Order: sequence, then C-alpha cells, then structure tokens
Amino acid sequence: TFTYTITLTNLGLDEAADITIMDNLPISVTYVSDSLGCDYDTGVVTCMVTSLAKDASLTLTIVVSADATGVATNTVEVWSFAYDPDTENNTATADTLISVFIPEGYFYYVPVVYKH
Repeated sequence: TFTYTITLTNLGLDEAADITIMDNLPISVTYVSDSLGCDYDTGVVTCMVTSLAKDASLTLTIVVSADATGVATNTVEVWSFAYDPDTENNTATADTLISVFIPEGYFYYVPVVYKH
C-alpha cells in the first residue's frame, strides 16, 4: 500500500463553506481507506467539508494498494459554492511510479490550494 496526502489551504479573504474534494484515483490502484470518512464510488473519493477558516489548512490522506506497475496519475479537484476569483489552483495532479515493490508507508504529497 501507499498513501496520497492532500493538503487543502484556504488562501481566500473569508471562511470557505460547503467544500467538495474529489480525488479521481488512477485505474491502477485500489482504494483502501481515507482519513476523513469520505465517500468512495468507482474510483472516485469524494469528501464534503463544512467549512475552512481563512488561512487554515486541512489534510486528507488516502491509502491505496497498487494493482499494476507503471505510472499512476492521481488528480484532485476542490470547489465550493463560495466565490473563487482564482480557480486555477483548485486542481492538482501527481504521478506515482509503481514498481514491482513499494515499501510500506510510502507517501506522496499533493498540495491543493483553494482561494476564494
């Protein structure tokens, strides 16, 4: 297994509310668990966050197991119903090279910045 670590930071001027985090997992991995009790359905992890204060951060970890070798591209998107003047920083992608052996406790960090 290995872990994706997603950090969401509110760089906006106000508290963000009704935030959705959606992680489209690569087809070469299988979802095992997550740290926020998110919903999982057919390769997509969806997390609902009630609010995030200005300048605050939130960390989500998603544990997966590898099903195949090669490069696995993981894409995370975040959005809210609040006004966001900079939507360019609401998506992040990380490539993971899956080899025959992945040591236990291997981590990948995917920073996601939400600014509204």
